[in-house]
Amino acid sequence: MQKKKRLKPAIKKSLKLSVAEGSAYSITDGLGNAYISPFAIAMGASNAQVSALTSIPNLVAPFFQLKTAAVMERFKSRKKIVLVNTFLHAFLWLPILLIPFLFFDIGPVLLIILFSLSAIVNLFINPVWMSWMGDLVPDDQRGRYFGNRSVIVGCIGLVVMLLAGFFLDLFSKEQVFIGFAALFILAFVFRLISTYFFKKMYEPKFVMQKKDEFSFIDFVKKMHKNNFGRYTWYLMLINLVVMIASPFVTVYLLRELNLSYTWYTLITLAAAFVSLISLPFWGKWTDKFGNVRIMKITGMLLPVVPALWMVSSSVYYLLAIQIVSGFVWAGFNLSTGNFIFDAVSREKRAICVSYVNILVGIGIFLGATIGGVLTTSVHISFMSVFMLVFLVSAVLRLVVSATFLPWIKEVRVASDKPFWSVFGLKHGNIPHGFHHHMIPAEKKMR
Repeated sequence: MQKKKRLKPAIKKSLKLSVAEGSAYSITDGLGNAYISPFAIAMGASNAQVSALTSIPNLVAPFFQLKTAAVMERFKSRKKIVLVNTFLHAFLWLPILLIPFLFFDIGPVLLIILFSLSAIVNLFINPVWMSWMGDLVPDDQRGRYFGNRSVIVGCIGLVVMLLAGFFLDLFSKEQVFIGFAALFILAFVFRLISTYFFKKMYEPKFVMQKKDEFSFIDFVKKMHKNNFGRYTWYLMLINLVVMIASPFVTVYLLRELNLSYTWYTLITLAAAFVSLISLPFWGKWTDKFGNVRIMKITGMLLPVVPALWMVSSSVYYLLAIQIVSGFVWAGFNLSTGNFIFDAVSREKRAICVSYVNILVGIGIFLGATIGGVLTTSVHISFMSVFMLVFLVSAVLRLVVSATFLPWIKEVRVASDKPFWSVFGLKHGNIPHGFHHHMIPAEKKMR
C-alpha cells in the first residue's frame, strides 16, 4: 500500500512531463516533418519522388519493429530504448538540412534515403511508447487524457507550423534553402529537448517474457479469426486507399495551384486546428460510447473528404474542406489509436502495435505507389490527375469502410445510448428502442 502511494505522484508527474515532451516534439514535427515535402519540391522532386518520400519510409520503418520484442527483452527498460532512438532522430536532421548545399543534383534521392533512416528510428519508438503510456494512463481516462494532451501539443505545433510558413515566404526562391536549414536546426534542438523530458519520466516495471511473444506470420494467419485482426485489416486497407490521394495534396497546392507557403500553411493548419479543438469532445465521447462506435461514424465520413476537393480550387473553399476534414480525422485517429489499449493486454501491447504498424506501413506504401503511378502515368483530357486520385480514393474509402467496419466489435463495456444524446437530448426525446443499457464487450487479446 505504501509503495502505491509513492508511485502515484510519480505517475502524475510523468503524465505532465509527457505533455511537455509531446509539446517539444510537436515543434520538431511542425518545423521538420511538416515541411519535408515542400523541401523536396523546392529541390525539383518529381511527383513519383514526392510519393516515394511518403511510401518508402512507411514501408521500411515498420519492419524494424519486428525486433521490438527482442530489444525490449534485452534492454529491460522501455525508457532506455526511447532515449537512444529520440537522440538518433534528432541527429539526422543535420545531414538532411545540408543536402541542397552539398548534393543538390541528387537531392531528392538522398532526402528519401535520409528521411527513411529518420523514420526508422522515430517509428521504432511507437510500440514501446504505447506500451509505456498504457501503463501510466488509467483505463477509464485514456480518451480524455490523450484528447487533452493532443490539444496542448497540437496547438503548439500549429503555431510553430504557421510561423514557419511565414518565415519561408521571407526568402526568395534562390535563398529558400537557408530558411529550410534554419527550420531543421530548430527541429534538431527541440527533439533533444523532448529526449530530456523522456529521461525525467517514471517507467513502471515491465519485463518482456518469451511466453508473450509470437511471430508476425502467426499474427497474420489468425487475423481473420479475431476481432483485433479484423481491426488491423481495416486499418491497413483504409490507410492504403487514403494514401492514394494524401501525399499529392501538397503537390496540388504548391505546384498545380501555385500557392504561397503562407496559403499552403493556412490550408494545412485549418484541418489541424479543427482537429485540436474537437479532440476533447471526441475524447469524452470515446470514453462514454466506446472507441468502435466513434470509429464507425467517422470511418463512414472519410470518403466525403477527398470528394469535396473536386468541387472548387478557391482557397476559401479549401479552408472550408479542411474544417470538415479536421473534425472527422480527429475522431477517427483518436478512436483507432485508443482501441489498441482496450483490445490488447499490456503484456502483448508492444508486439501487437509493432505488427499493426508493419501492415499499415505496407498499406501506406502500396497506396502512395498507386497514387504515384496514377499522377505520373495516367493522362486524361477531361480531368486533372489530382482530381482522379481524389475520386479513386473517395470511392475506395467508402468500399473499405462499408465492408470492414460492421465486423469490428467493442472490447470494453460502453454506453448504448444513441450518439446524439451527447448533444443534450433528454431521455424522453430518444426514439423507442434506443434506451440506455450497456454494450457487452468482446474478449481482449491476451
